[in-house]
Amino acid sequence: METVALTPPRRLEKLVGWLTPPAAREVVLGDLHETYRSPRQYVADAARTLPFVIASQARRNLNGAVLGLQGFLLFFCLGGGAARALGPVLALLLIQAVLDAWLPVARPAPRRAVPESLAAAFVMLLACHLLVGGMAEPGADSALWLQVSFAAPFVFPLLAVFRIALTGGAGGLARPPSARALRRHYRRFAARTRRIARLEALALLAAAGGLLLHIPDLPESPALAALAALAVVSALYLWRDGGARALPRDCDPVSLRALYRAELLRWRQLRHFLCWLWCLAPLAALYAGLVQAGFAAQRPVLVVLGAMAMTALFYAVNALNREQAGRSGEVARMLERAS
Repeated sequence: METVALTPPRRLEKLVGWLTPPAAREVVLGDLHETYRSPRQYVADAARTLPFVIASQARRNLNGAVLGLQGFLLFFCLGGGAARALGPVLALLLIQAVLDAWLPVARPAPRRAVPESLAAAFVMLLACHLLVGGMAEPGADSALWLQVSFAAPFVFPLLAVFRIALTGGAGGLARPPSARALRRHYRRFAARTRRIARLEALALLAAAGGLLLHIPDLPESPALAALAALAVVSALYLWRDGGARALPRDCDPVSLRALYRAELLRWRQLRHFLCWLWCLAPLAALYAGLVQAGFAAQRPVLVVLGAMAMTALFYAVNALNREQAGRSGEVARMLERAS
C-alpha cells in the first residue's frame, strides 16, 4: 500500500518560519517538516523548539559592548541616577538582545529601502505624538501633530535615499578564491583594518579631549566624563589590537579560512560598537538640548525636533550596521563554501 507523505499547511509553515531567526530558519523548518504528523503536533514541536533556537541565536549575535552603550543612553534618557530607571532599562536591553536573534544573514535588498523608511517615518511621528502629548493645550497639540504629519512625506524619501546609497559596492569576494588569492585578499583586509583602526583611534582621542574641554565641572557631569573615558579606552584598544591579526607565514589554507572568518566577525562586532559610540554623544546632546529643554520650557516644537532627529539617527546607525554585517556575512559564507 502506497503511503502519502504528510506536509504541514503552507500558512502554518510560513508563520513558524517568520517566528524563526533567519540564520536557523532553513534547518528548523526542515526538521519540523520531516517530523510532521498533524497541525497540533507541528505547533507543539515548534513551541518546544523555538525558545531554544531564539536563545541560541541571541547568544551568538550578542554584542555586550553595544548593549552597554545602549543601556547607558537609555539610563541617561530615562533620568540617569534615578533607581526607578534601572528596571525599564534592563527590560528594554533584554528585548533588544532577543530581537538581535533576527539579525539578517545577508545585506537587505534595495527594494526594502522604501518600506523601511516608511516604517521609520511612522515611528518618528508616533514618538513625536507620545512625547508631546499632554505638554500643550489640546488645540495646540493637534495643530502641532498636523504640522508634523505634513512634514512626514518629506522625511521618508531622504531616509530611503540614504538606505539605497548604502547598498552599493560588493562584499569583497565574488567567488571562492584560490589559496594564493585568499592570502592576498586577507593581507589587504588586515592592512585596511589596521589603517582604519589607527585613524579612528586618533579621532577618538581628539573627541575625548573635546569633551573634557567642554565639561565645566567633572563631578557634575559624570555621564560626559564616563563617555570621554570610554573613548580613551576604545582608542587605546584600537591602536593596539583594533586591526586584523597579521597572517602567519606557515598558515595552511584551512587555518587561513578559519582565521579570516574569526577576524571578520571580530571586525564586524567592533564596527557595530564604534558606530554606536560615535553616535552616543550626538544622541545624548539631542535629548538634553531639545527634548529635555522642550519639556522644561513647555515648547513642544523642540520636543518634536529632538524626537525626529533622534529617530533619524537611530535609523541611520541601524541601517549602516545591517549593511556592514551583511557584507561581512557574505564573505564569511563564501569562505565556508570554499572549505
